[in-house]
Amino acid sequence: MKVRFLIQGFEVAASRYRVLQYLPYLESKGVEPLVTTYPRSPGEYRRFLEELPQYDVLFMQRKRFQWPMLGLVRRRARRIVFDFDDAIMFHNSRAASPYSRTRQKRFADMVHASDHVIAGNSFLREQAARYNERVTVLPTAIDGSRYALKEYNTTRDIVSIGWIGDHGSIHYLERMRPVFEEIGKRYQHVQLVIICDTFFDCDNIRVVKKMWSSEKEVGDLQDLDIGVMSLLDDPWLWCKCGLKILQ
Repeated sequence: MKVRFLIQGFEVAASRYRVLQYLPYLESKGVEPLVTTYPRSPGEYRRFLEELPQYDVLFMQRKRFQWPMLGLVRRRARRIVFDFDDAIMFHNSRAASPYSRTRQKRFADMVHASDHVIAGNSFLREQAARYNERVTVLPTAIDGSRYALKEYNTTRDIVSIGWIGDHGSIHYLERMRPVFEEIGKRYQHVQLVIICDTFFDCDNIRVVKKMWSSEKEVGDLQDLDIGVMSLLDDPWLWCKCGLKILQ
């Protein structure tokens, strides 16, 4: 079986954890994968459409083609599997309202045009099932052989509270800054570790800034004593799959 995977980026967490980490397993089962990012130029779109009938399955992650491109893809693809693990049908938590007719329409069109949909959690499944009854929940998972348990035998003088994520989510952590400031006032032996490509400072607690990399992320996580996943209670965050908690 030949499968064409369209992903957002080779360093994007959703692509790494929902596609790339499964490639060795899929290949062992006879799948011939071709993984690329989404087309960007007219020439890339033309080549993509020309090559599409060669594949048994087109696996699309998160992004939605708009009409008329979606119609062209639907006509040339043998089967379409659409995978999403995020609130692509809502505005993010910074918006005045999470609801968007444009986002909802694009989401509905993409789901309806797909032969099967893979959702990251049960809330996302409910959203997709309004437009397509063929929906499977597949939570975002981590490789247990790569994420070995932390060794707790070593006694350290500093307690590290840490967060890992991308720049688009760090504002959730920054909302907790008053909490970290209070912890810093009370406890001199505590530090805040941020693993990201964007950072912020605090006045009363030491902030350790670590640039995220796929090679170092497991080791950086194992250096933490307390992990933080800060969330609000809104539609955008109901769609989250808990990757930070698993990590």
